[in-house]
Amino acid sequence: MTTLHVTFSNHSDVALTRTDEKGNWQDGEPSATVEALTAVTWATDGAGSVTYSIGSDDAALTLAWEDAHGGAFHFDLGSGWELLGTVSNAMFDFHFSRTAPHTVDGFMPTTHGFAFPNTFPDDAALKTIDLGVTKLPIGKAANGLCGGMTFAARDFFEAGVAIPADTESPTGQGVPLFDFLVDRQIKSFDLPHLPETLVAIMSPAYPDHDGGLLGHFGADGRARLMARSEFAKIRAAIDSGKPCPICIIKAKSTNPAALGENHQILVYGYQVNGTQLTLWVYDPNNPGRDDAGLVLDIGRTDRTIDVSVSIDDLNTIYCYVVTNYAPSPPPAI
Repeated sequence: MTTLHVTFSNHSDVALTRTDEKGNWQDGEPSATVEALTAVTWATDGAGSVTYSIGSDDAALTLAWEDAHGGAFHFDLGSGWELLGTVSNAMFDFHFSRTAPHTVDGFMPTTHGFAFPNTFPDDAALKTIDLGVTKLPIGKAANGLCGGMTFAARDFFEAGVAIPADTESPTGQGVPLFDFLVDRQIKSFDLPHLPETLVAIMSPAYPDHDGGLLGHFGADGRARLMARSEFAKIRAAIDSGKPCPICIIKAKSTNPAALGENHQILVYGYQVNGTQLTLWVYDPNNPGRDDAGLVLDIGRTDRTIDVSVSIDDLNTIYCYVVTNYAPSPPPAI
């Protein structure tokens, strides 16, 4: 039988007191008290849960899981507190603290995003790339260069180069910025990996969550991708001071042509308040907006996660995945 190993770190200024526990504990049950700025460990076989009261408040934290692989893991936590961590390979690593914003120092869409929108002349596309499952023209207004714009925004930011202040999009091939955006757009597809991943997740047969038997086989439904694995990648990038490009899945379809309905944006900050996650983003479709963001409840992965947005253009999000970024020197403009 697989044993689940848990590391729980209390980074807050208050002690946690255990009020309930259920499980087949190995080498001792979860600690009765987790003092401020300390860490504890425990191990268990099979399903289990533990509840801690938080300081002298009425707030409480409950961790629960369906099996020793962490299938259908969920947590309940009131506002004012955050729980961050990873769940993989029968290992839990949790960090508990007061809620706080986590942002890339200095990055804001109004100063580090492009001032022009993600629209280009209809005759600007002189390249077509083969995605394996479909061919996609690059540069047409109907398709845009959202991936190129998100990659380029990070390129300019990390190079310490001021982003062009143009409010009109570059007009086509031969214009250095347009050529750079096209090249970065192609790089953002991470061929063939991103299209293959998107085709799989877009399938109507792909599960929205990991409830029922799915969780026992460790499969990642859309809920777990967003709340666990992909958020862990976003968090790692932001905590290291790097904006994180992601692709949001906006269609459920078996038609490869629907790949063009998806959209790429750049995450530059996050905050967890209880079980609510907020991601602040630069959206190439909405220049000059520092209020663009996604909000979702990451407390459970055994049910569908609905993503709410602050800008209508971002609505209908079924999932998101981190795109594979590698830097490129921005052009001299």
